[in-house]
Order: sequence, then structure tokens, then C-alpha cells
Amino acid sequence: MPFGIWEHNEGISRYRNRVKAVCGSKSCSHIVGDVEIDRREIRIAEEEKKAVKIGVYDYTEDEAYEDGFNFGYYCIIESMAHLIQRKIWPEVEHNQIPYESAEIICKYWYPEIEDDELQIITICMCALMYDNPGVGFFTAIDFAKNHSGLKGVELFKEFIQTSSVAYKNEKCSMDYTGQNMLNEYKESLQFMCGCTLEYYDKVIDSFIQDYESGFCGLLMWLYTGDIKDRKQFMTLVNAYGLPYCIMICKMPYLSIFCSLQKLNALNLHLFQSIQNSRHHFSTV
Repeated sequence: MPFGIWEHNEGISRYRNRVKAVCGSKSCSHIVGDVEIDRREIRIAEEEKKAVKIGVYDYTEDEAYEDGFNFGYYCIIESMAHLIQRKIWPEVEHNQIPYESAEIICKYWYPEIEDDELQIITICMCALMYDNPGVGFFTAIDFAKNHSGLKGVELFKEFIQTSSVAYKNEKCSMDYTGQNMLNEYKESLQFMCGCTLEYYDKVIDSFIQDYESGFCGLLMWLYTGDIKDRKQFMTLVNAYGLPYCIMICKMPYLSIFCSLQKLNALNLHLFQSIQNSRHHFSTV
């Protein structure tokens, strides 16, 4: 939010720096011919709460670079966007990093699915359930390997219902944690605004219902629907809102429309509320 309130609040400043650390690279100055991934780097990224360092082989320069790029949130969401866009426009081209990074990682880490674009999207969705998606991506890949008979919606459902995360200093299933976190956010929004927000309540309730059932509307649409069908797209939008509010790192990117006189104060209080009530997802 463009208000610079982190400059006046130490807690918000720390939170902002942490988010930046897990976002990772938006680009890479090398042509990625292959990658080198060290499990030690994944452990370091988890311990230090940052994106995962990926080594790169650039065959055009016949060089290897230990710190090729940092795989994190940006790489995952842009890889998803690229893969979904390619379903509509197969000829679309983007830079390798971040747009093809998930495919590149899977080719190295899980080559059995390197051509299964929908399964890669599913793994991205699972990774975004964590507050450090870069580390979560490798957790999701290992889970997919151990449940190779599950695809798409069923894999996602099994993942969120059986994977454990740290929530309020306890080990809880991801679906349980997600429902409780979203209810807390809804209550915080209502408290800050002094009223029920019908639009945002509808969006949040849609995600709560998904957590309850293990359902993922986006994956169901990609696997069984027609991605080019306008009516089907609007069904998805009606369920999850416009713009589509994606719960990433258990942090809802919601814009609150109100008078300019109240906007700065509202966002300051909202950030403080988030700081007081948010509980990070982390692997256990």
C-alpha cells in the first residue's frame, strides 16, 4: 500500500522486509540451460526465511553461476500465470525467469511431470499455502512424488488436509488453519470498518468453504472446464471476486474502498491489527 506507514512502525517494517525476502527474483541475467539445486540451500532458506538460491548453468557462455536466481513468491505466481496463459495462447513467450522457473525446477527436481503443466500449476497452488512459497514449493514437490497417483484437485485436497503447519504455537492441519485465519481476517475487517463488508465477506467465505471441502475452484476449472469460455470464467469470478483476491502466504490482498479522509487511518489500524493477529504458516 503506497502510504509508507512502515517508516513509522517498526513491526510493520519488519513484516515488509520479511515479505520482500521471500519474494525472490523477478529476473535473471543469464540464459538458463540447466539448474543446480542443493537441499542445503532449501534448509538455509527455511531457517533464514528467504527465497531459495538456485545455481544456473549458462551454456551460451559456458559458465556456471552459484547464485543464478532466487526462487520465491514472484517465480511461483508468474510461472502459474504463464502456464495458464499458454492454455489460451500457446505461442506466448516470456523471459525464463520468473515465468518459466517452476517448469525449470520441476525438470530438475521431478522430471516425471516436466510436461504436465496442470500438475505443475497444482504444485504452485500448494506452495502458495506457505508463508515462504519458495521453500514450500519443494515441500509440495516431495509430497506429489509420494502421492504420484493423485492429480490436480485431489492432490491439492490431500495436501491441505494432511500437511501440518505451525499455528498459534501448535501443529495443525493446513485446512483447519486456513479457515481460522480467514475468519480472524473477516472479523478484523468488520471491526476496523465498523460494519459488515458484503463484497469482501463473500470473497472470504468462498475461500473458507474451499478450505472446508478441500476444493479449489481454479484447479477444477483448469482440469474440467473450458478456459476460453466466458461464462465459465464469470462463474469463477462470481465465486472469488473481481478482482480475483488470491490468498497468498495466508495474506489476503484486499483493497478497502472508503473516503480519502479515513483511508490512511484505516490502513494504519488494519496493518497493526494484522501484526497483532497474524500467525505465520511454516513447515513443521
